[in-house]
Amino acid sequence: MSTPSSDIKRGLLCVPQLLFALALAPYSPVLSLCFFIDAVVVLAPWRVPRFSRSAASYWAETLLTVLPMALAMAYTIIRGDVPFTTDYLAVQILAGFALGAAGLHLSGLPLKSVFNGDIAELMGQDTRSHIKARAFQTSVAPLLEEYTYRVAPFIYGTIALSAAAQIVFVLRHYLLRGGNELKLGRPFYTRLSLSVIYLLSYLLTGSILTAVLAHYIHNAPTLYIEYQRYIISGENDNAK
Repeated sequence: MSTPSSDIKRGLLCVPQLLFALALAPYSPVLSLCFFIDAVVVLAPWRVPRFSRSAASYWAETLLTVLPMALAMAYTIIRGDVPFTTDYLAVQILAGFALGAAGLHLSGLPLKSVFNGDIAELMGQDTRSHIKARAFQTSVAPLLEEYTYRVAPFIYGTIALSAAAQIVFVLRHYLLRGGNELKLGRPFYTRLSLSVIYLLSYLLTGSILTAVLAHYIHNAPTLYIEYQRYIISGENDNAK
């Protein structure tokens, strides 16, 4: 549940992103605009609790939250900056799997509870439209985030801005209204560590294949939980 105090905290947490966008503006006004748009979207007074929202409202928020990243990725591709290389392809893939597995371990997520459905049962039923929206966002986020927070700030900015982008990326997870509040615990430090490692893998290889693969592996349990909740919701609907 969102409160006035939590909204104020979200606003303060968004300050680094706004400063980052300002610092990026002289290097790439288009990319800077994408970060400003994202700040407006996440700070919008979306109604909470989110599960009470209509399908249209839920999907609107979901699509708008990925839109700025999609624009940043499209801009990068249109400019001809495609950060993939087939050099040492096997090494990139193996590194991606290893990094993804390490990320899951660091997250502390109980995979046994994921696969046997305990977490999905604990999270409870939700409308299928909401589940589809979250699954869509989880599916597209890794690629969009790698372009937006790892590739674009380095190509169009500086090393310093690339480093700052990792902090902005982590704080971004705590900006959505009604979402998790920032706590300097294991999830925060895990995200920050992985963000820096993803950036380093790109800087060292010139390719985001390793980071994208690791990112998808890290997101896979979340996607599987949404699939389980989708099945549970369908079964409960049929039982009525």
